[in-house]
Amino acid sequence: MRVGQLDFEARTVRITQTVVRGQRGTVGIGEPKSTAGRRALAVPVALVEMVGKHMAARGLTVDDR
Repeated sequence: MRVGQLDFEARTVRITQTVVRGQRGTVGIGEPKSTAGRRALAVPVALVEMVGKHMAARGLTVDDR
């Protein structure tokens, strides 16, 4: 998950990438296989608050990627 995928006001996270495994166990980032794979998921308030505190402690903003 990347910071830019979080929407703190809507309390959602956008799923726009997947972890893919290639030949010989290599790992990379790829596109979801289908349009259904690209989606927004609800995030519990407690998790939004926790991530917000974590980001603030490290000087990160939603513009950091």
